[in-house]
Amino acid sequence: MRRDGPTGHVDDEIRARLGISRIGGRREIHAMAALVEGERLDAVGVAIWERRAWGMVASESGLRLVRRPRWFGRSRDEHFDWADLTAVQSAAQRVELTFGDRTLRFAVSPHDELVRLLDAARRRLAGAKAGVTVEEIRALARRDLGRWLTVGFEAVIDALPDRLEPDECVERVAGATLESSGLLVITDRRVMLFSVGVRFERGRVLSAARREIRSAVPVENGLRLDLGDQAVTLTDIVPAKRLPDLLAALLPRPADQT
Repeated sequence: MRRDGPTGHVDDEIRARLGISRIGGRREIHAMAALVEGERLDAVGVAIWERRAWGMVASESGLRLVRRPRWFGRSRDEHFDWADLTAVQSAAQRVELTFGDRTLRFAVSPHDELVRLLDAARRRLAGAKAGVTVEEIRALARRDLGRWLTVGFEAVIDALPDRLEPDECVERVAGATLESSGLLVITDRRVMLFSVGVRFERGRVLSAARREIRSAVPVENGLRLDLGDQAVTLTDIVPAKRLPDLLAALLPRPADQT
C-alpha cells in the first residue's frame, strides 16, 4: 500500500529495497521515510540490535534506527550522525560502527544493503580518502574465484576495505590455507591471507610486503613463498586453475626489490 504525501515515493523505494526482509509494516517504513525526506538513501534494511528488530536507514546525514511495535513496547528512533563516526568494522553479515564514545554492533539484511551501509560509512570516516568499495572487490572476486566461491567468501570481501590502505589496489584474490583457510589477497604492495567470523576479530593469518618476497615456487596445489627470514607454504589454492596467475603476480618485480 502506498501512503499519499511527500514521503510516498520514499516509502515505495524503501519497501522495494527491503524485499523479503521487510519488517512489520507500513508504520515502520513511513517513519523511516519521514526521517530521510529530501535526502539521498544510502542504505535501508533490517537491523538486529539489542536483541530486537529495527528498521535501518542511512542517508546523507547519518544512520537512523526505527522501532514501531504493533502490540508491545514503545516507539523509538535512534539517530547517529556521520560527523561523529570514528571507526567501521564488519564481520559475517554484521557491522560495527563507532560514533564518538558509543559503539553499535548489529546484524543487517538484506546483504546488498549491508554492503551499501559499509561503503557509505567508510566514505564518511573523518579524514578518510576514497578507497576501493566492496562492489569493486566483489567484481574482481567473481573474475578470479567464480560466482559460487565469491558467495562463500562474502564476509571476507565485505571486511577487506578495512584492511587496505586508502590508495592500495587489489590485483588478485584466491582461496588458500595457512594454518587455517581464508582469502588470499594480492595487492600492489602486499600479500595477505585472512578470514572473518561472527566476531569482530581481525583474523589475519599472513601479511607480508611484496618487497619481502624473494621467490614464489609452485608446489602441489599450492605456493611456497620465501620471505627472507621465513618461508611459508600456501596450500589448497582455489580455484586451482588460477595458480599460474597467482605465481605471476607474486614473482618479485624490479620495483619491489628496491
